[in-house]
Amino acid sequence: LPVKTVYTEGPATLTFNKLTENKAALTLSANKKLYLKGITLRGNNGIGIHVKAGELRLQGATIKGFDYGVISEKDTSLYAWDQRIGYKKSI
Repeated sequence: LPVKTVYTEGPATLTFNKLTENKAALTLSANKKLYLKGITLRGNNGIGIHVKAGELRLQGATIKGFDYGVISEKDTSLYAWDQRIGYKKSI
């Protein structure tokens, strides 16, 4: 997107059920900013949010069911308040 900042406020649930093992539901790059407030990201594989570059802010967010909730690379900023990040459990 040509947008530099995306702000999303819930309550809302975003479900990603068809991700492969190393794919991300959301990818943040090119020094963009993503703010999620009151949002639930739900999946059954892959990565919830992959921050390659930029800024991620989570407030009251729930990320569950993914192999990895949030992963980030160098030169990224992560701010989180009242978040719940769960990981997929092996049986």
